[in-house]
Amino acid sequence: ESMTRSRRQRLHARVASTLRERFPDITENQPEILAQHFEKGSEGEIAVEYWLRAGERALARAAYVEARLQLERGVALLGTLPESSKRRRQEVELLTALGTAHISTKGFGSEEVSRTFARARMLCEQLGDDIPLKVLGGIYGVHVTRVDAEAASEILPHFRRLAQRTDDPAAAFAGHQVLGIHGFW
Repeated sequence: ESMTRSRRQRLHARVASTLRERFPDITENQPEILAQHFEKGSEGEIAVEYWLRAGERALARAAYVEARLQLERGVALLGTLPESSKRRRQEVELLTALGTAHISTKGFGSEEVSRTFARARMLCEQLGDDIPLKVLGGIYGVHVTRVDAEAASEILPHFRRLAQRTDDPAAAFAGHQVLGIHGFW
């Protein structure tokens, strides 16, 4: 703390770069360490990537609260970066993972889940991209949990388009599955 801010930032950036170059096991198993150093080193874009990695890794270990905190930190940091299509795509990735963490900690019906997936959907529409399956599933899950059949029905064309346009058999299956389940109910 006795160092000047600029010197401290340079040291953090150097530590992060050294860890990434010389210690791939830390990069792989503890991405949150790199995220912290890149963030404190004023390397926001790179730090966001590592916060996403850390959050996804925590999700894979079922450490949902930890994942939520890391992904929220990534989203907050992303808000300080200049507006661009790359930034919006990164935000969609972060929000998709964050929505999954919210589902696991707060449930489908929570306002956090609804808000997170709604923002991801809006960003996809601004970009002109198809809405990813996990985002569609999150939005649909919110509507079904809240017993809002009309809102759930409104999202079905997106699942239909996904089922018909994707080369990914798992995504096509999921799209058809939701259409079938909704038709059943």
